[in-house]
Amino acid sequence: MMNTNYRKFLIVLFVVLSSLIPLIFMDDLYNYNSLEHEEFNINIDPKMQIFSKDDYTPILDAPRQGLGNITITKLTFHEEGIFNRSYRYPNLVDDLNSGALNITYLGTQYLQTIEIAQFNNLDKSLPESDEITVLINESISVQYDSSIEGSEGYLIYSPRLVPRVLKQVLVQNESSSIIEELSEDEYSLDSADNLNFDYQNYFQDDFHNFSMYFIFEYILTAFGWELARDPKNILTLTQQQQNFSPSFYYNFNLTGLRDMGIVANFSKPADNLVVELIVNPLDKNLFYDQQLKINDQVVNDFLEQDNSINVTISADAKLFSLTFKTNFTLRFEDSVDYSWAIDRLIDGRNVRERIYFPSLISGPKHIYLKNVTLIESTITADQVISNSSLFGRPVNIYDVIVSITQETIENSLIFTENAVKRKGLRLTIPYLIIGETNPFSLKYDATNDLEIVITDNIRMPLIGYRIELLYFGKVFGTYISNDLTQPMAPAYSNENGEILIENVPNGNYTVKIYQDNVIIMEALINTFSEVNYVSTNVPYFPLWILIFGSINGALILIGLIIYFNHKRRS
Repeated sequence: MMNTNYRKFLIVLFVVLSSLIPLIFMDDLYNYNSLEHEEFNINIDPKMQIFSKDDYTPILDAPRQGLGNITITKLTFHEEGIFNRSYRYPNLVDDLNSGALNITYLGTQYLQTIEIAQFNNLDKSLPESDEITVLINESISVQYDSSIEGSEGYLIYSPRLVPRVLKQVLVQNESSSIIEELSEDEYSLDSADNLNFDYQNYFQDDFHNFSMYFIFEYILTAFGWELARDPKNILTLTQQQQNFSPSFYYNFNLTGLRDMGIVANFSKPADNLVVELIVNPLDKNLFYDQQLKINDQVVNDFLEQDNSINVTISADAKLFSLTFKTNFTLRFEDSVDYSWAIDRLIDGRNVRERIYFPSLISGPKHIYLKNVTLIESTITADQVISNSSLFGRPVNIYDVIVSITQETIENSLIFTENAVKRKGLRLTIPYLIIGETNPFSLKYDATNDLEIVITDNIRMPLIGYRIELLYFGKVFGTYISNDLTQPMAPAYSNENGEILIENVPNGNYTVKIYQDNVIIMEALINTFSEVNYVSTNVPYFPLWILIFGSINGALILIGLIIYFNHKRRS
């Protein structure tokens, strides 16, 4: 009897346990434990906040291009100076009218270039000037007859070319081969820079034939001397390392002045002064597709063997205009895919910073590259709090409508097949010269939330599933870079299959869904959708009830068979 009761107890226990088995597996199926749930929480690692200026050194301290130098090798000018300043020296008119004094202009001769126009933006030891100073000798022949009654016995003379600095006055008597230099007490300069020479007192004779040589420094100016990029070239960055071949203008207006002799201190550009120039841009060996125009007239055969430019030009403000192309290579260091940058949280839960590391790795040594733009699709103008660059160079941002298409680069923030217009930013990268890396940053408010609903194969919510987010191919969190990431805390779906992650940057994400540590699937989601539904291949729960219910029914049936067989035997 006791044995019979014991068997009944075993049968009942077996039936009860068989009923509990599905419930045990069901809990394992959902893998849901409320103690494992953690809210999306971002903790700032102080080590991630370090960003030292000592790691980067500017080469340029101001946005100025290296221009090279301009020199003069030849000068041609033929115009007699002014020797009748009647409004200043009315007594001299009598000598000229009576024939007591005759002055004949012999010519103007270029001697040498004393100072060149030059500017080197990388060498502060060199003087900076847009002026070319040449040494000139102007000669006149003088005949004087003191026997004519009322003669004054002096002359004035002023070369036409201004501005000038008189360095020497030389005199040669026609009866002698000796050239003598006048001392400063043997002549004078008036307030208008006219030379006054008392030759009668100097020679002590009644009749004189002599020559005079005026040695003076004369200044010509390259007004508006500049090197500038053609603004019609639009340089837009589309790759992490990209070559650019922009066009540049190298311009100046060569101007030499001449005294018009009508009233005091009136001058105009010297159209009868012709000079031969040698122009030496600093990076001339890297120029190509060069074209030279003088006042819009094309000049041919202007390049020398050393790629310097030889041109003959009049000094009446003629425009020297050289156009050329040159090559640059710009690279973004350490950029996370096509975000162009690294991204980090810097304040609270929502204020983030995107740091860009543009570097100019090849190009002319003395020409900086500016106004290169990139399109930032994941930040809008209203989110930007501030922007800055490490070297204090301007970072300009503009609103732009960006087209998002599937055809863009893989792993970018693009996922739809149809074009979608959204707001973004056009960033102007701070100017760079070869060898510089100039980090710049945008501080912005991550205002978007990412809502995800995870469902099974018939769109019923899945509970307790863990997710991992990837942003530009890297694990999303408080710090996103190629070498280091600080992921967000684990996030699990709730009883509605929902996960809400607040204060994330705009754009597209890859979500990986895990059951325990087994990945179930990957999907593309985005902040532009109000809710991101992710449908998995996990079977619908009632199917498992059917399976375990069938097993349970089979076990009960087996138990009943055992029970009735045992009852018949007893």
